[in-house]
Amino acid sequence: MQEHANQPQNLPDTKDHSIVLGAVRVMVSAVILAEIFVFTIYSFLDPSSIPRASIVTLVVSTVVAFPIGYYIHNQNARLRRLSRQLAQIASTDQMSGLMNRTAFLQAVEVALHTPMGGPTAGSFLFIDVDHFKKLNDDFGHSIGDDAIRAIANAIKSTPPAEALIGRIGGEEIGLFLPNANKKMAKSVAENIRRNVRKLVYNKGAKHHRLSVSIGGSLHQAGQSLSEFVQRADERMYLAKSGGRNRSVFDDGQTLEPSVGEVTRSA
Repeated sequence: MQEHANQPQNLPDTKDHSIVLGAVRVMVSAVILAEIFVFTIYSFLDPSSIPRASIVTLVVSTVVAFPIGYYIHNQNARLRRLSRQLAQIASTDQMSGLMNRTAFLQAVEVALHTPMGGPTAGSFLFIDVDHFKKLNDDFGHSIGDDAIRAIANAIKSTPPAEALIGRIGGEEIGLFLPNANKKMAKSVAENIRRNVRKLVYNKGAKHHRLSVSIGGSLHQAGQSLSEFVQRADERMYLAKSGGRNRSVFDDGQTLEPSVGEVTRSA
C-alpha cells in the first residue's frame, strides 16, 4: 500500500471554508425567519413600522446568528474529525501501523464481495517472520518490536496502492491483492522477501538478517474468507518447512533465493 505524497502547503483549507459556509447558512436562515416573524407581527400591530423593524431585525439577526452558526458548525466539524480519528485508532495495530486483524479481515471480506471486473477476486499472501523468537531472545523485545515496524514498512513499499495489509498475529502479516493473478502475486511476494532480507541487526558478535516465509493463495469462486486465508497459511508452513526465506503458492511452485543471494535465515 503505497504512501501518497503530502499535499502542498498552500492549498486552501476546505474545512474552514465548509464551516464558514455552514455559519452563513445558519445566519441566512435566522434572518429569513426573523424577517417573516417581524412582518407577520407588525402587519397586525403597526404596519408603518415594518421597514424600521425589518432593518433592526436584519442587523441583530446577522450579528447574533453568524457567530452562533460558526460555533455550531465548528464543533460539529471537530466532532467528525475526532470520530474519524477514533475509528482509525480502533482499526490500527499501534506497533506496526498496519490494520489490526479484525479491521483487515473485514476489509478483505468486503473486497471479496466487490466485483472488480477481473478473472479472480484477488490473491492472499500470508507472511511470517522467520526465527522471530530467536531475534527477541538475542536482541531483546524492543528490537523485536522495531523489526516488526521495519518489516511492515518494507511490505507497504512493495504492493500497489489498492492492496490491503494487516497484522494478523504476533509476527504474522496478511496482504490481500485485489484482482491480482498468480503472476502478480508471485512478483509482489518475491519483492517483499528481497526487501525484508536487506534488514540486518547486529549486537557485538551477534548477527541477525531478517527473512520471511510467504504462503500465497489465489481466490477461487465460492471460497469463503476463512478457507482463502487458511490455504495461504498452509502454504506459508510449507515455506517454513522447506527452509524458510521463500514463497510457496497453491499451484505447488516454490520461489527460493537465487544463486548468490544470502540464504542464511538467522
